[in-house]
Amino acid sequence: MRVFLALRLPEAVAKDLAARAHAALGAHLDELRLVPAANLHVTLHFLGVTGAEVLAGLPAEIERELAGHVPLDLAVRGTGGFPDGRAKRVLWAGVGGEPDALARLGELAAACRRAVAASGHALPEREEPFVPHVTIARSRAGLPAPRAWRELALDLRWRAERVELLESQQVEGRTRYPSLSAHALG
Repeated sequence: MRVFLALRLPEAVAKDLAARAHAALGAHLDELRLVPAANLHVTLHFLGVTGAEVLAGLPAEIERELAGHVPLDLAVRGTGGFPDGRAKRVLWAGVGGEPDALARLGELAAACRRAVAASGHALPEREEPFVPHVTIARSRAGLPAPRAWRELALDLRWRAERVELLESQQVEGRTRYPSLSAHALG
């Protein structure tokens, strides 16, 4: 199974963000694959293909590492794209909040990484910096971020109350992220 740890956006926030993205990117929809509102999330740690033995012990390790972490008041703010440079393959919305909330979000991502390591899953030799974002659209060929996307003003607030272990499934050409386990913060 391909799995990852994430914070899902609440349904109302996800629908609002998806509608705004569609409006801003409408002229480029033939070049982009928009992420459906139901799939919008902030990835805390991507495990990739993971064996049953790791999956069996991972929920307990997540619970242990999340002890003491409280819900976070966050907001979708700003837009951008990956990679750096002109041709973007991923368009994203940034995640913001009060400075202490962003610091705690980074600590939460680190706790997820520790849980993954404690479960026996191998970690990459080089750790990428945590850049909290919500992937909005993908492009196979890459394209410059459209002006309407770069200029889109976002401030969609929500409270992150749980971390979910999600499976990435391809079903009839569509991606789904069913939850394997959910872990409350606080």
